[in-house]
Amino acid sequence: MAIVTTSTAKTVAVYYTADPAVKLKPKAAEARKMSQVERNMRGRDEAARPVVEAAALEPFFASADEVTLAPNATAFELRALSWLEYQAAEAMAPEAQIMAHIEHGLASIDGSAERAAEFRKAPVAQLVIPLYRAIVETTWGN
Repeated sequence: MAIVTTSTAKTVAVYYTADPAVKLKPKAAEARKMSQVERNMRGRDEAARPVVEAAALEPFFASADEVTLAPNATAFELRALSWLEYQAAEAMAPEAQIMAHIEHGLASIDGSAERAAEFRKAPVAQLVIPLYRAIVETTWGN
């Protein structure tokens, strides 16, 4: 068995599925929908399943192999957090934790570290939670 490691020095491009230049592939949509239903069912009574399953797929950041891209699609470059960065953030209040993950994990936007820095100073509300989740997924290799 090989040990799989995720380098904090490498980046991965992800794309926001609510971007009109990003089209989610059907198999990826099915897999993400199943994951969303399971996440939203945690702690709920099974009677809630039909309502949870009927909900639309929430926008998220997807890898390049999950999407078809138009030339003007915005690429967010992420890097995995180190264990120490992750643990330090996890000890913080929720809002600070989320922003610490973004501070460490967002490397660039369309290849620009400056655009990423601007985003960190004034994050777009609808992108914060999906971006946080994408950084955690990148960190843990999901």
